[in-house]
Amino acid sequence: MALFVRNMSNLEELSSSSLAKHVQSFTFYTDAVPTFALHAQVTEREIWENAIDFREDMVPDVQMSTIAGVSVDTGTGSLRNFIRYNIARHHFSRQQLANGWGEYQALRKEQYIWLLEQTSLNFKACFVRLPNVVTVNVMSAADERPANKIPLWKMLRQRILIGPDEWRRKNGRQNVASFDLPGVAFLCVLEAIGLRAVLAETKPKFKQVTTLDARPHSLGPLRNLLCNLPFTAETFIQRDWDARYRFVRESFPRLTDLTLHMGTFCNNTRHPERDRRKADDILDLLFSAPRLKRLDFSYDNNAYLGPNFNNFEATFVASLPHWPDIEELGLSISNMHHNQLLKLLQLNAARLRSLELSYMWVKNARVLFTQMPKILNLEKASFRIIHFDCDVCQDQNWLFDTDSDVNAANDRAMEAYVLGKTAVMPDLALYELCGR
Repeated sequence: MALFVRNMSNLEELSSSSLAKHVQSFTFYTDAVPTFALHAQVTEREIWENAIDFREDMVPDVQMSTIAGVSVDTGTGSLRNFIRYNIARHHFSRQQLANGWGEYQALRKEQYIWLLEQTSLNFKACFVRLPNVVTVNVMSAADERPANKIPLWKMLRQRILIGPDEWRRKNGRQNVASFDLPGVAFLCVLEAIGLRAVLAETKPKFKQVTTLDARPHSLGPLRNLLCNLPFTAETFIQRDWDARYRFVRESFPRLTDLTLHMGTFCNNTRHPERDRRKADDILDLLFSAPRLKRLDFSYDNNAYLGPNFNNFEATFVASLPHWPDIEELGLSISNMHHNQLLKLLQLNAARLRSLELSYMWVKNARVLFTQMPKILNLEKASFRIIHFDCDVCQDQNWLFDTDSDVNAANDRAMEAYVLGKTAVMPDLALYELCGR
């Protein structure tokens, strides 16, 4: 599924056919086709045309020793470099380029149907007619490597001649309306899951969605609904607020497997109290999933580290989320005190067997690791990029960045200690600390 008319038509056709009952997994790519940042004396079409690059498609799956009679290294990397620097980016005629530019403009316009309430209603009506969907994925193709190989974008790229890989390299940007599109789509998916959950209570043939993998690039529309604020896009009519809010709330309680990677949505340092309320509203959804057996929660906040950052993380831990059945927990959030994190782990320790901590700034990490084996009974532990113990976030103080053999050995020793396989914790001072 994607944000375009053809995808919506395909969904309507599928949901009305006999094949609907065979659909068990649903994936929604929420990428919005962007505009390009304009430069002096360069039109947007020229930037689009300069972004067209099909040379990567010419790299074969098997190694070759010669191309056009020229001997090259048989390594795939060398072959790719040879093609990149010796072969034209494309061989399209002027007419083909004109057609591609027209398709690109048309595709960019038609995605705005998602700012119309009728599209949201149609989507939810189609989704509830897929009675056996148990897994839902909401993601961005631009996060995949390479994105152009994804079947959806491979097909669209034949029409518009570029894909997510190209506009990522050309700094494709989104205007205010298109920036809300991924968020609107994510909100529609949550409402659809909640609506299906309500209907399933009276329709035994309906299965509940139990697995949600959501990596939204925008949380604005969801936040605005939870806070009862108007949407940025004026064309999105906010009717039946109570019903929509209820369906969003109903989308989480039956989940057993949740991946939620959030971008920064509460970075307004001028209004920290307002930010705290926004965090509370969205985190409340996360905490309303008591059946979780697996949780991978990430809050992308690389730009703001240190003790003076807003209290999003404090809100997360202070709420003391309790998932009685949690077995696998992955966290990637910054600015946490070791006592807060230890309380969170202890509260959910009963069945917890796998723990992954990554890209975190933890105050007093030494005490954190010392106490872990005393409160946890883990079978698997993984740590990646944990900030070393200090009051000021210094770039060089990072643990578990396995750029050296010494650090790799220390990483294994720390994991063995946390798993209870050794009684002595490795000395953090032995790490070859390196900058990020």
